[in-house]
Amino acid sequence: AGAAPLAASAAALEAACEAQGRPAPAITFAAARAGDGPERWLAGADAAVVDPPRQGLDRTLLACLATSPPSSLRTLAYIACHFPSLARDGDALLAGGHWSLAGAAARVFFPGADAIEAAAVFVRRDERERGVG
Repeated sequence: AGAAPLAASAAALEAACEAQGRPAPAITFAAARAGDGPERWLAGADAAVVDPPRQGLDRTLLACLATSPPSSLRTLAYIACHFPSLARDGDALLAGGHWSLAGAAARVFFPGADAIEAAAVFVRRDERERGVG
């Protein structure tokens, strides 16, 4: 599998943008082990998507996102197969003061599945909202 699905996703996005006469955004995909230096592989990203296992986000990644996310990171999409983990991690993200919850939904994402997946989108709070400066 490797990076092939990521390359296919980038190619599909570029084709869709081209068909609409719009420039494709610059996209870089990073697939990494969650606890392996997230501050390094998140550096420069303006959005991130996390889809952790049932136990939730890796502690190292959660600490990075909650307490010292890269300044470039403006949007965080969290997909969860276990709502209690999303609730716990979401509480930690909000408590860190850098994020606001923009929206959340629960759906059966996979037809025929008997499990509900949850998705939440967090957006970066600016310094004024956090009481900094």
